[in-house]
Amino acid sequence: ADMFLMIVIKSGVLFVAWIMSFVAIKKVPVSVYGVCDMSRVVFSTLLGVFVIGEALTLTTTIGLILVVTGLYIANKKTNTHSEEYKLRYVWIIFASCFLNGISGTLDKIIMSTHKISSASLQVWFMFLLSVFYLLYMIVKREKIEIKKIAREAGVRTKIAVSTNDPSLEPVGCCIGNKGIRVSSIVNEMERKKI
Repeated sequence: ADMFLMIVIKSGVLFVAWIMSFVAIKKVPVSVYGVCDMSRVVFSTLLGVFVIGEALTLTTTIGLILVVTGLYIANKKTNTHSEEYKLRYVWIIFASCFLNGISGTLDKIIMSTHKISSASLQVWFMFLLSVFYLLYMIVKREKIEIKKIAREAGVRTKIAVSTNDPSLEPVGCCIGNKGIRVSSIVNEMERKKI
């Protein structure tokens, strides 16, 4: 149960990182996004050193210095062209890269403490990521709002949803025809009710 919770957290963290990336890439030039995206190397390395206790070697240190220098030089260059994008989207990219670093750190922690193979971890991760993204698409497209989530640990989870669209039935959209959407999730969560 502890391992599954960590995989759910890892999947949620990376899902949020991806959504942030999708938001940012719509608003900034690809060249700026690509340069800022290199910061994930810095975040992953620092999290590995400070959270997991990995060694910071001379080669790694030189690599970090080169990446940070490259980010600084690229930022200096883009500022001279007076780009039309807002700085907040650049911060969103950096936050997304930080969350990617957290996800990688959680991978290492999960695989080392729970003795799960990387293939098994990826299967669970992709399944949960698909569920998160499906729910996101349903909520985003169908104009359904999640109002509140309550959880009884090990028993069930309750999710309150609503909509301003009178043609939609929000609970039915989330549960699916004859419970098809929610039943597969319940089965994978060891029959805990949603």
